[in-house]
Amino acid sequence: MNFKSELFCDYRTNSTNNNFKKLLHSKEVEYLTFGITGAFISVCGYLFNDNILAKIYNFPSYSGFQFIDFHTEPFFSRLGNMLSGLLELLGFSMQAKVFSFSGILNILILVFVFTVIFCVVKTAKKSKSILNMPQSFAVYFLIASFALNSLVFLFTGDTFVIRYYIPVIILFVPVTAIYFNSEKIKFNKIILGCIIIGVSFMIGFSTLSKFSKIDFNIDRQGAIQYLEENKLTFGYASYWNANIVTELSNGTIEVVSVIEPTDPKITTPRLWLAPKSYFENDYHTGKTFILLTKNEQTQYKDETILQRGEIAYDDGKYVIYEYESNDIINSNTQ
Repeated sequence: MNFKSELFCDYRTNSTNNNFKKLLHSKEVEYLTFGITGAFISVCGYLFNDNILAKIYNFPSYSGFQFIDFHTEPFFSRLGNMLSGLLELLGFSMQAKVFSFSGILNILILVFVFTVIFCVVKTAKKSKSILNMPQSFAVYFLIASFALNSLVFLFTGDTFVIRYYIPVIILFVPVTAIYFNSEKIKFNKIILGCIIIGVSFMIGFSTLSKFSKIDFNIDRQGAIQYLEENKLTFGYASYWNANIVTELSNGTIEVVSVIEPTDPKITTPRLWLAPKSYFENDYHTGKTFILLTKNEQTQYKDETILQRGEIAYDDGKYVIYEYESNDIINSNTQ
C-alpha cells in the first residue's frame, strides 16, 4: 500500500468518515485486500496440506527447513546449477558445438530468454498506469513466485529439482500475453512476437524429435507383461520402478515403493508419493511380488525375504520374486 498517496494523506490529516470511505474504495486498498486474502489462502493451504493430506500421503514438513551451509556448498555453485537447470529446461544443450544445430538453438534460446524477461519488465513498469488489477496481479504473482522459489533453492537445504519451476514458468505465458495486449508500438509486437513464437516452435520440435526416438520404458515392458498375464496386481519395488509400473499398467498393477538406497532392509516402506493404505495388513490378499532390477537383486541377494520367494521372471534386466500371500512381506514392513 502506498502510504504517500493523496487519499491516505487526506485521511491521516483529516480522519473523517467521508475520507475513510474514499480510502476504502481506492486502488491501494484493493491491492492490499488482494494481498491479505492471498496470504490467508496460503496459510489455509498449508494447514490443509499439513493436517489432512499428510494423513493420507507422506509430505515433508516445511518446519524442518534449514539454511544451507555455504562452507560445504558454495552459493555461486548453487546459483550456477539453478541457472543451468533453467536453461536445460528450455532445451539448452550443454557443451554443444556453437555452429551445430544444437549450438544455434542454444543462441536462440538465450535470445528467447532475454526477450521474455524484457516483456515481463516492461509489463511490470506499466502495471500502475495502464493495466487493470487482474493483469497487475498476474505480473506480480509471477515475479513473487519466481523469487520465492529461487530463494528457497538457493538458501535452504531443500532438494533442488529443476522441474519444480515448471508451474512458475507457465505463468510467463499470460504475462507475455498481457505485454502484447498493452504494447502500443506495432514494430515491437511483430519483432518480439516472431522471436517468441519462432523459438518456442523450434524448442518444441527439437524436444519432440529427441524424445520420440527414445523409449525409456522398453526394458520394463517384459516384466509388466508377465505381471498382467499372471494377474499379479499387487507388489513391491524400488521408488523409481513402483509408481511408473502402476502408470504403465493403467493402474491395474499397484506397486508399493520400498527400498531406501541407504537402507540395508529391502522392505523398508518409502511413503513418499504413496497412499498409506498400501501398508495396511488387510489392503491386499492373495499372491504378491517383489520387482527388482538386476543390480538391486545383487545388492539384496542375502536378504531373507528374497530367499523365501520364488524367482518367477528374469529377463536379465528385471527380476520378479513371487509369493503366495502378502503376509510374508507385511511382516517385514512393520
